[in-house]
Amino acid sequence: MRYIENLRGKVGNEPLLAVKTSIVVLDKRGYILLKERDDGSWSLPVSFMELTETAEEAGRRGVKEETGIEIGELSLLGIFSGKKYFQEMPNGDQLYSLTINYCCRDIRTPLPLEDADASLQFNFFALDQLPSSICVHTKKVIHHYGASFY
Repeated sequence: MRYIENLRGKVGNEPLLAVKTSIVVLDKRGYILLKERDDGSWSLPVSFMELTETAEEAGRRGVKEETGIEIGELSLLGIFSGKKYFQEMPNGDQLYSLTINYCCRDIRTPLPLEDADASLQFNFFALDQLPSSICVHTKKVIHHYGASFY
């Protein structure tokens, strides 16, 4: 997230437009990959694009960084953008995001991960057995695109 951090150093808390990716990773059972966040909620892997990346590269990088899992082919689900996706962070940073949502069934890392970093808290969940504390964006993606996962 160096690009966003660099911009923040110049504009402070002023609103930024940022391009993000979120990836719905489905295993062979059709279970969805969620990552536990610092606040205890669960979310899809999400990453900000860096200047030299494609959206697909940013998405794959984000999944790898957040879970240790390498993924391959991505299918575009759709794009979320506009005023209703405005966020104000607890530190006052303001952000309008354009989020490119993908689905991936091409997991290239053998599961379960034998040498997984203990700090990488993630799991696969059946869509009818999701954790109760899911972040807003993840709820929107599942609600909006859930039927297309299968």
